[in-house]
Amino acid sequence: MDPLVNSGLSEFGFDLWAYFDKGSREQRHYRETHARPPLSDRHKYFEVSLYIQKALDYEIANRQSLRPHDDFLEWFGLNFPVVTQEATEMLNEIRLIGYDTPEKARFILAKIIKKYNMSDIIDLR
Repeated sequence: MDPLVNSGLSEFGFDLWAYFDKGSREQRHYRETHARPPLSDRHKYFEVSLYIQKALDYEIANRQSLRPHDDFLEWFGLNFPVVTQEATEMLNEIRLIGYDTPEKARFILAKIIKKYNMSDIIDLR
């Protein structure tokens, strides 16, 4: 679940769409049977992080072979519009900064952890 790793895997022929689709099916099933709107910053952190991860994985898999839209991201957006809006704003910032180095990925993750008050349980060293 790391965009840097997935970029490298795609260069070696790893089927990113199979990986993406399997994860999407599992995430959607879980959310359809257990999901509720995020009630706290901590819940929202995990939902926003999931959406960001899925959106970045989708973009990387699209470099391997084009798929014009994704059912999971569309479904998520319809069912969790507030989370999707926040995640999309963060994705725009991530795209501006880039995530092609571990330092950039660390910087982005630190910002997300701070925004959602997660520094007491997640420590980047």
